[in-house]
Amino acid sequence: MSFEMVEGVLNINATAIMTTAMAAVMLLIGYFIKSKVGVLNKYCIPAPVVGGFLFMFISFAGHMSGTFAFNFDTLYQDPFMLAFFVTVGLGASYKLLVKGGILLIVYWLIAGIISVCQNVIGIAVGKVVGLEAPYALLSSAISMIGGHGAALRYGGDFDIFNEDADYQRSISFCILQIGELSGKLSDEFRQATASRIQWGPIKGMRNLVAHSYGSMSRDIIWETAVTDIPVLRSFCEEQLNNTKQAERE
Repeated sequence: MSFEMVEGVLNINATAIMTTAMAAVMLLIGYFIKSKVGVLNKYCIPAPVVGGFLFMFISFAGHMSGTFAFNFDTLYQDPFMLAFFVTVGLGASYKLLVKGGILLIVYWLIAGIISVCQNVIGIAVGKVVGLEAPYALLSSAISMIGGHGAALRYGGDFDIFNEDADYQRSISFCILQIGELSGKLSDEFRQATASRIQWGPIKGMRNLVAHSYGSMSRDIIWETAVTDIPVLRSFCEEQLNNTKQAERE
């Protein structure tokens, strides 16, 4: 850890190891506070959230007063986030699902309806204040259901995309290429796989990018890149694996 004064503000620079150590300390503090405050236990507020909120207020105080700021090395951020999202459901079991019964189904339905309402409200408010839809979604179901980690993972990528014109053009050109190459597939193949992949919209997206690039919405390009292309990629990998398997046989 190092300290330096930059324009009258004390900058506290934490290495990757120190960042991890500070997170561990805040986690322990969160568990301690949770054990002493009954309402946190009653409403199942996670200890990491308690500790995180405490540090957020400390950091916010430094920002508002202009006296100090933290700079963290995020080397371990992606591995820890990956570990969290991979293991978050390990506590679930079929026995617990059965125990939940009809109330669990009702809860699941209510949660789904609420998430849709959150997104509708978020986008509506975003339009009123001039906020682009992807940013509005960050304050909607992405963060309110997925949590801070989901918002951070989604928001960081979109922020880079939104500010980098070369990044936008690169993705747009890739989408154009995908549409162009899909047109070279045989009619028989497209018809046989139409139930899984909508080839018409892929070609249509190519036409939009090629002929309406100047007016193309960044939201649409981003949504295509993070939602539709992964599905197409998975399909193509499956087809390639099937072809290789057939050749080996």
